[in-house]
Amino acid sequence: SASPGSASSAISKAIQDASLRLFGFKVAPVRGQGHSPPIYHPFPAYPTPSSPGGLIGDGKSSPSADEDVRTKDAMTEYAERSDCVYGFAEVKYKQLVPMAPSMDHGLGGVGVDQLSQDEDGLTIEAVVALSEEALVLYVKSLTLLARAMDLASVWWSK
Repeated sequence: SASPGSASSAISKAIQDASLRLFGFKVAPVRGQGHSPPIYHPFPAYPTPSSPGGLIGDGKSSPSADEDVRTKDAMTEYAERSDCVYGFAEVKYKQLVPMAPSMDHGLGGVGVDQLSQDEDGLTIEAVVALSEEALVLYVKSLTLLARAMDLASVWWSK
């Protein structure tokens, strides 16, 4: 079991926070037996300074009641999430596609035909896993964009 200050604990927390921000729910941590660390609030609740009078706004600290603004904010959030997920999908895809050769020789001047076949890199299982992960991420990205488009469609039909 990882101690509260360990690297695996920090990574687990980062994954949970990213899941909450991207997908709207936390992934339950996989833990062994033992007590979980107490929940700490990392930032104290300081009073926020009031905004200067020259700035445009309605002066409310709560979310805007205007339906147009709420729709725009929701669409923006879906688009940003989609962009983030798409970025992850691109990383997975780029791990699959070999880089274009810039010359006929490998590193150190060794001819391409002299390179061993073991240097291809990924096993078939790894290629399948990366392909599946990239596909799922691309589909998730498109799903998020579809949600934003549904919101826009409902807004335009009003």
